[in-house]
Amino acid sequence: MTAKNVTVFTPNLAIIHCGPRSNVTHIYALEGEVSTSNYSLTGNLTLENMKGIYPEKIFFSALGLHNHHNHEIQCANEIQMSTIRIICEMEGLKILMLDSSKIGLHKAFQGNPVRDVDLLITDSNILAEDAKSIQNSAKEMIVADL
Repeated sequence: MTAKNVTVFTPNLAIIHCGPRSNVTHIYALEGEVSTSNYSLTGNLTLENMKGIYPEKIFFSALGLHNHHNHEIQCANEIQMSTIRIICEMEGLKILMLDSSKIGLHKAFQGNPVRDVDLLITDSNILAEDAKSIQNSAKEMIVADL
């Protein structure tokens, strides 16, 4: 990240633990229950706090992307599904980062369709037919070289 004077809002304890970088001026933790399985803050308190912030850019990931119908974002549980839904309602630029191994996964919990995010970033191992299909649904997609 090369931007200057960055403010970070995160539920991720690893990011909080690393502390500020030269370009990060503020780090805010979104309060909530500590999840020991993924070292993050989670739950209804976190979701409510997310509704009160207005970031310019929102970087996030997900468990996967189902490659049929509307290319729904796949989630591991109900809280992640709710998190994705709140992110998709936010006004900032929504950037979904998803490596190609997650394309095609189908799970019990589905978030919003990929058309609700502004940019999908994946890697060059994405199958050509998946890339073509997603490009028809996504607003914009970047395929990064590995």
